[in-house]
Formats: sequence, structure tokens, C-alpha cells
Amino acid sequence: MKENLIQGKTLQFSIKLAKFYISLKDKKYYEIASQLFRSWTSIWANVAEAQWAASKKAI
Repeated sequence: MKENLIQGKTLQFSIKLAKFYISLKDKKYYEIASQLFRSWTSIWANVAEAQWAASKKAI
């Protein structure tokens, strides 16, 4: 499947978030890092769900 714009931007954003997550863990900000990780995985779940969503024709 061809990668679309949203997937590309999500990937770029995820790479930045991963680096920030690692820096937070290194500085021992575990609580914030944990929340960031949960939010980050939610982004991926929402994008995946949107990619597979199908709308029904209105009657």
C-alpha cells in the first residue's frame, strides 16, 4: 500500500517523540515520559483506525 501524507507526517512526528521520550527517561522524568508514551501510541492507533474506516452511504 502506498504511504499517504498522514502516515508520513505521523512517522516523522513519532521519530521526534521517540528522541524526546528517551531524553526524558535519561533525565529521570519517568511520570512525564510514561504519559508521553501513552499519548504517542494513541496517535498511531487513531491513524490506523482512520485508515481502515469505511463510511456508509447516507440514505
